[in-house]
Amino acid sequence: MSKRLIETKQPVTAAGRGLALTGGRALNVLQSMAFVWLVVLGVVTLWAPTGISAATLPGVDLLRTDPAVAEMAALSDLPLAARVISWAGTAALFLALTLALGAASQVARQVATAEPFAVGIAHALCRASVALLTAAVVVPLARFVSVAQVERWVQAAPVREWGELALHTSGVALGTPVALLVLALVTGVLVAAFREGERLRQEADGLV
Repeated sequence: MSKRLIETKQPVTAAGRGLALTGGRALNVLQSMAFVWLVVLGVVTLWAPTGISAATLPGVDLLRTDPAVAEMAALSDLPLAARVISWAGTAALFLALTLALGAASQVARQVATAEPFAVGIAHALCRASVALLTAAVVVPLARFVSVAQVERWVQAAPVREWGELALHTSGVALGTPVALLVLALVTGVLVAAFREGERLRQEADGLV
């Protein structure tokens, strides 16, 4: 069976190879953009430049001073612990997406060479699947804990020189963790398929 597979394997056309390579490069660009955006969000969330609205923190829809006071509360007014925990959830999400995009780029590049079952592809997909599954748990947990931190901080804080705080928060959206779970499941299935493909390729190479 392995010999027949070798004999009947069709080469990738020039158009297909070019499309796969273009797709791989595009995925690498998206991977780089996700990493850069992760760093930018980290700087904004942890350093909290003056003037950045507190609503930048995920889950905090509105954090404002008393209506009689003109100034809006800034992100830097929030406790550092809440910002760090929120950043942990954001980092888990973007790192998972970065690994998934990197694995997808490797698959696309190997398809262009007509050798999709190269050694290492299954391992890259496995890392992405684990990262996506981890993010599906960490993202909602970080959102819940960081919002709880802000709520406790608002309730315990005395009246400040710029007035009292009014806080409105949103619950944990289920869309993101559900999407991450689905992606983790799909990636896990691909891991099994690529591992089987690697095994068959190694068997075929041994018969040549």
